[in-house]
Amino acid sequence: MKILNGKDLCQYFNFSTTLLYKPRKSSMPFHQLPGGRAYYLPVRLRIG
Repeated sequence: MKILNGKDLCQYFNFSTTLLYKPRKSSMPFHQLPGGRAYYLPVRLRIG
């Protein structure tokens, strides 16, 4: 399983970083280590 940060996620799904923040504010699932950046598991994402 590949773990993606926000920039990688945008490249993986071919959308802009601006589009990343709207679903994230609407409670898109992500994981975060203490004091670290958010990361995403693309197999668990639902778009649409």
